[in-house]
Amino acid sequence: AGRCGIEGGGFWKPEEWERTRVIRVLIVDDHPLIRRGLRGILEEKAEIVVAAEASSAAQAVDIVSSQEVDVVLMDITLPGRS
Repeated sequence: AGRCGIEGGGFWKPEEWERTRVIRVLIVDDHPLIRRGLRGILEEKAEIVVAAEASSAAQAVDIVSSQEVDVVLMDITLPGRS
């Protein structure tokens, strides 16, 4: 398995990580344009997959309860609950 850390006195570089590892991201923002822009940026990287998008904290909670995601990229000022 790929790992990051000190090994043999050196730091593992990203290009040395396991190539098959995919990072599943959930994007949470109440603005569709922001979500679309973030998706476009993230999907330029082969190792990143946008697993889902949500427009509210409640939707995000539902998604992480039902899907496997590695990273939640969330706006800190959402209407209702942040």
